[in-house]
Amino acid sequence: MINKVTGILSVCLSVIAISGITSCKKQETIKVSYMAVNASAGAPKLDFYAMGELKEGGLRSDSNNTSKYYEVAVEGGKSFIASLKDSTGKELVSVNNPVGQDGKSYSLWAIDTGSKVQKLLLTDDLTAPESGKAKLRFVHTGADAPQVDVFINGVEVFENRFFIGYEIQSGARDFKTITANANSAISLKLPSGTTVPVGTFDLSADKIYTAYIKGLIADSTFEFKVFENKK
Repeated sequence: MINKVTGILSVCLSVIAISGITSCKKQETIKVSYMAVNASAGAPKLDFYAMGELKEGGLRSDSNNTSKYYEVAVEGGKSFIASLKDSTGKELVSVNNPVGQDGKSYSLWAIDTGSKVQKLLLTDDLTAPESGKAKLRFVHTGADAPQVDVFINGVEVFENRFFIGYEIQSGARDFKTITANANSAISLKLPSGTTVPVGTFDLSADKIYTAYIKGLIADSTFEFKVFENKK
């Protein structure tokens, strides 16, 4: 009887010991990259924080409004916390994003107008484009602009895109592979059928870009901008 009890106790202690080791095991640290974009019409300069640490300050809404990518280590099972704050430290947009995959990249956007700033979090696919090609994504953040079709050198690339604050599925989608061209003439087709040229941009081979419209037509701050997604 004593031997039987001793055996049972030994098994139980072994289970407890194994459970303790398992529960104390440190979870894997995951590395993710984040960048920020201030695309909110009339918003003040914004400072980009990640995991409570200032990464880049003074992101304007009219120029110099994108940060670079910052790699941050997050313990597995925990969330990545990022925010955009004004000069007083007031948090205008923030994200508490559970991280599940090592090596992912994201962009945190401030969109809409300065009086009602909204957040937008996008996953950025930074895998290289096909050799000799470029990758492009289009984001509609023009709060009072109509839906648009986007043409590059006369070829339609994005169709029927709405302001992302109202139509998130239409406002931004994945990157598309496009023909690389250092002189890419981009135009927007409006619902009326009118085509509006917005500029010529260098969309070079083997690079990744995000194009977007921001600002307001009503106060003449409307702009079409392009930036390169690169670490």
